[in-house]
Amino acid sequence: MKKQLLPVLFWLLPACTLFAQQDKVAFDYNFIHYDIEDGLPSNETYVFKEDQEGYLWIGTDKGVARFNGYEFKNYTTNDGLTDNTMLRMALGPDGKLWMTGYNNSLCYADKGKVYPFEGNENLQKLTNRIFGSAEIEIDKNYNIF
Repeated sequence: MKKQLLPVLFWLLPACTLFAQQDKVAFDYNFIHYDIEDGLPSNETYVFKEDQEGYLWIGTDKGVARFNGYEFKNYTTNDGLTDNTMLRMALGPDGKLWMTGYNNSLCYADKGKVYPFEGNENLQKLTNRIFGSAEIEIDKNYNIF
């Protein structure tokens, strides 16, 4: 009986290995790695947010990048950001993308342009670290949480 089982096991073992390798292929994923050579302002990223137009906004330590699926458009303080290190993002009720940086000031992106929040001076008077590590949220009345 043992002599008859050995040839059967000899033929079944490679078949099991082939099926196992076939299952592994079904779980392979395709990823694209983007970095500064592709147009990101920095490889150090903090936050990602998709706006209502489908653009992906990426907060880095050297500005914000807007990605359309093919290329990056970068924004810095020269373009209206209140800080080049952007840590938090939230979508407002009208589709504006609100951002806060390391310096705890707010700005927002609307139709591809960035504008500083007019009340930043008052926010700075409230506390030194108003946003800390918490996420920001904007409700329909533009209350900032």
